[in-house]
Amino acid sequence: MEAAQRLFSGQGYGCTTVEAVAGAADVSVATVYLAFRSKLGLLSALIADAVLDPTLDVEQVRAETGLGRQLAIGVRLSRLLVAEP
Repeated sequence: MEAAQRLFSGQGYGCTTVEAVAGAADVSVATVYLAFRSKLGLLSALIADAVLDPTLDVEQVRAETGLGRQLAIGVRLSRLLVAEP
């Protein structure tokens, strides 16, 4: 998940492949698929992890009804997790 977080934050979700995540994590592509089932599953795991972080205000994500807006806000919050202070 750390490798995916770095790549999603640096390159963006759309430009990051499962193969790149596997390479950055030094695991096989099959391992990533076994653990997360898909790239979206990996993103969902990152968002779920961010939601559990008590230092982030995720109420705005919960208040949104549109999946697209929830993902956009979730990605922004994920970027905050890796932002340099």
